[in-house]
Amino acid sequence: QGAAGKVEGTIIHKQLRGDDVVVIRVKTDGPFEYRAGQFANLIRADGLTRSYSIASIPQDGVVEFQVRKVPNGRMSCWLYDEATEGARVTLRGPAGDCFYVDGKPDQPLVLVGTGTGLAPLWGVARDALLQGHRGPIHLFHGGKNLSHLYLHDELRALTRNALDGLRLIA
Repeated sequence: QGAAGKVEGTIIHKQLRGDDVVVIRVKTDGPFEYRAGQFANLIRADGLTRSYSIASIPQDGVVEFQVRKVPNGRMSCWLYDEATEGARVTLRGPAGDCFYVDGKPDQPLVLVGTGTGLAPLWGVARDALLQGHRGPIHLFHGGKNLSHLYLHDELRALTRNALDGLRLIA
């Protein structure tokens, strides 16, 4: 990572999900070391900065954010309505203690989040499985309505691929 934990990057993927969620993936110009579930500051060209949980795992090769569009939110509205693939941003960080800690592979994990609180849990669950976690992983994702369960299909696929290592309660 560059000076003070900052690295420049490019939005290479943007997808609107549900009624008010945008998923963006940033390809960084240099290394950005993080653990799935941590958060980073996303900085646009004019200096506006917001913190978002990282939804990806380092093996993805990109940094993914899942952002809910907040009414009058300067960054979330920009990401949802205006940002395009190819837009340049800066990442600063990472920070936070929400990540998978290995060493107890048979211990049950309980992950609970609503709305885009799923973002770090998506990364943590994938990281735990990648690291060979054997214990049950219970992931609970809630929302005001079905459109807020924006990764439902991906979670179902992860459950199938994990050979029953992950139980999804939506």
